[in-house]
Amino acid sequence: MRDVWRLRAARQMVLGLVPLLVIGATILIIFGIKGIAAAGRLSDASAQTTGVVRHIDASGDPRQATIAWTDRSGLHHTSHIDFPVGGHPDNGATVQLRYVPTDPDRVYAQGDSTFDRVNNLSAGVLYVAVVLFIVVVFTVARIWRRVALARQPGQTVKLSRVRTHYGLVHRSWLVSAKGNRERWVPVYWEPVLAEMPSDTPCTVHGDLDRSGIVVVQVGETLVWPSGRIRDRAPRGQQIANPGTYSAKTPLPEGGPVRLSRQALGDCALVVLAPVLGILWAYINGFSAVGFGVATALLAGILFWVPTSFGSDPA
Repeated sequence: MRDVWRLRAARQMVLGLVPLLVIGATILIIFGIKGIAAAGRLSDASAQTTGVVRHIDASGDPRQATIAWTDRSGLHHTSHIDFPVGGHPDNGATVQLRYVPTDPDRVYAQGDSTFDRVNNLSAGVLYVAVVLFIVVVFTVARIWRRVALARQPGQTVKLSRVRTHYGLVHRSWLVSAKGNRERWVPVYWEPVLAEMPSDTPCTVHGDLDRSGIVVVQVGETLVWPSGRIRDRAPRGQQIANPGTYSAKTPLPEGGPVRLSRQALGDCALVVLAPVLGILWAYINGFSAVGFGVATALLAGILFWVPTSFGSDPA
């Protein structure tokens, strides 16, 4: 693990994962506390009965229903219960009620705002937990696969480094040219790539002729792939490193670019989080709080994406 941690690509993956885990854990804690509190109120309402809707006040949000009902001791009650806008009953409808036997003022109707809140919080916890599980398993699997691939026998291939720029996305590629056929390998950025001349002999672990992934050793540095091999150039502006490799000239070590500076560039996609948060909130009918939660989670995902699929600090 110590040797893996020395690789910039591994540290970049973990760095991209940390904010998403922090945001997700915070959401889980908040949702969990609020969900337990709301579920506790419902669990106290152990008595059940039915009621009849006498009136619906459709002027506000939430909608307030006036419901007449009788408790198990025969006493008649009239309660005002809030319902979500899209889920309130009609006038004259019969609804299932739950109430606290020792406090009939604490009464809840099936589908009311309290039930709706518990369901939404439970769904939110499940969704966030699934997202965190997927990204953690995905990141661990990517690291494990690249570590295993680096242990395979290697072959020497001449490669050139090309940087691409497409919108907010900057990536590094190692390109192999055999006659009229090119193989484009997307890679995580390493300092050695900054001044790597064209046609540099590199050790390739894996099969470059297939559409999978390969690990490349440039000089003394292992360069991990950030995606699958392509047989055609990617979209966007292409900038190739100047110069051609010469055995008389040592391979440059490249300029130092701190991982924190690269992380700052990876934040570029985060600007899309509020826009996507508004869209998500609109589709699902979320309130301002829901918009904030969605935006925070999307911001973590949008920061994780370039750190997981590779980015170029240039």
